[in-house]
Amino acid sequence: MNNDDIIRTRFQKPYHYLIKGNKDVLNKLRAFFINFQLHICREELIRWQRLALANDQSAYDEAYMREDMMDFVDALLKLAEAFWLVYELNKPRYRTKRMCLLYNKIYYLCEEEIKKPGKVVLRFCKLFRRSYAVIELMDLLDAVVTYTGVKKETHRNVVLFYQYLKWLVCLAYRLEKKQDKLLDTGMPFKGSKPINKH
Repeated sequence: MNNDDIIRTRFQKPYHYLIKGNKDVLNKLRAFFINFQLHICREELIRWQRLALANDQSAYDEAYMREDMMDFVDALLKLAEAFWLVYELNKPRYRTKRMCLLYNKIYYLCEEEIKKPGKVVLRFCKLFRRSYAVIELMDLLDAVVTYTGVKKETHRNVVLFYQYLKWLVCLAYRLEKKQDKLLDTGMPFKGSKPINKH
């Protein structure tokens, strides 16, 4: 069959994860962590922070702006780990002996935050206004894209990562506003505190 004969609807992107709304949160979290596994997500956030700090033509040319951005990235790292835990804890296979595997993959959350990842999401929403968080993400993206320093940087997947981060941040505010039951997820695992690996 000739491609010209296929009837199509114009100006639609049905394959994109953002199109389907926010109904299936766990599937979208799955898509996030398939595209950017937790360790890759952390590495990418730290890379963005380093590039933003090294870019003197970005929104971070003042010390107080750099300080705010670094605190924001720290909170994003915790938010990503919290959502990863929420996602993993909603998988039936992790309700048994494999809890320690989850516990050992966390770098930024303390023991209490690991047990109640929903509280991390709520704290993020209380600490940052949604408008600030969205603008800060855009400023970070801009700093990464406009970086012209000595490091040879590729910008592969930078827009996709930005889209997923923005979705993750907006999801936090949506769940907080609805007091969604996903935020009640707790980890019934007791063990030694993970080693701080960063």
